[in-house]
Amino acid sequence: SINVLPVVGNLKLVGKRSKGDRKMALHGLNPWLSAALRYIEPLLVRARAAFSALAIIASPSTGGLLGGHITLPAYEDSAALLENGARALVAQDDIAASVRAWEAGDVASVTPPAALPRGFYPPAFAPPFQALIKALSERDEATLAASFKSLLYEDELCVAFIPAGPRNVGTLPNGINATSFNKGAAGGISARLHVLVVPKRRIFNAVTLQAGDVALLTHMDLVGRRLVRALATADSFPQGAASNMDAPLTLQEVAAFSEELLLDKYDFENAENKYLPGGCDLAFPAATVATAELVSALQVHPNHSVGWLHLHVFAPSFLTKAGLAYLTKVPEGGEKPGAMTPLAHVLDWVATR
Repeated sequence: SINVLPVVGNLKLVGKRSKGDRKMALHGLNPWLSAALRYIEPLLVRARAAFSALAIIASPSTGGLLGGHITLPAYEDSAALLENGARALVAQDDIAASVRAWEAGDVASVTPPAALPRGFYPPAFAPPFQALIKALSERDEATLAASFKSLLYEDELCVAFIPAGPRNVGTLPNGINATSFNKGAAGGISARLHVLVVPKRRIFNAVTLQAGDVALLTHMDLVGRRLVRALATADSFPQGAASNMDAPLTLQEVAAFSEELLLDKYDFENAENKYLPGGCDLAFPAATVATAELVSALQVHPNHSVGWLHLHVFAPSFLTKAGLAYLTKVPEGGEKPGAMTPLAHVLDWVATR
């Protein structure tokens, strides 16, 4: 694990402030070290993410499950998918203009075209993440507890939670970890250790990223990887609760946990009794193996389900049937399976924009 704290502006956690150690940790770096971290961190993230993508092919822990046939796309395919997605968005002038206005905050939603092209699902125009960010900005704990039960992390730049799969009334309860393929089909969670990291700033998709977003992506990747590690050993059932499907963290608990995670103070080895929604209750040795190789990946337009950038970070050794079905899809503009594009490849592409 690479534990380099990204230096992204004047980053602060949202919530109750500590006695000053956070401020010292984030702002006490001397100018030389700050500059060095800004230069080195993106290179480390690219190398780590590239290794994770290759690990799906080479790792003994995943080779048996995936059989060497289901992989993230090769670099050439990633570049082609990104270029294809960028061209597809620009070619649709009305949609592209609406996306730009939405990202700038000038409009509440992206105006749907007359005929929905592939990849433009209705959630793309009213992304649920927008309601999440709004509830957090208003500190609306009632809405968060009712609709976003798997919220785990928040700072000034991003939020993170467990993808919950289908939430339709009558299909599944409004909880987390919809791992059942019979219930959720391909819409279920892709891995038992799987989180989404979402920027608070409106970014439609990977194809609308700019070179200045590299530091943000680096920070989101670090948060996601630490969060998956924490979930591996966390307890899955809260004390005094009747069900782990109805025990979201309070905003105060989210803030406290986020501080530990961001400042790298979370004790992964001795956190077996620490409750987190979606905890996996793994013994520390097993958790170490399960999280040794993690994948960080993004969906690329027009093969995305939600029109708000979200980084998937998951343990391929914990892949579900839904995840297997999703990763075998051949995306539009591609020639082989690859519904998620490795973060390292996206960073390479974004750096040229």
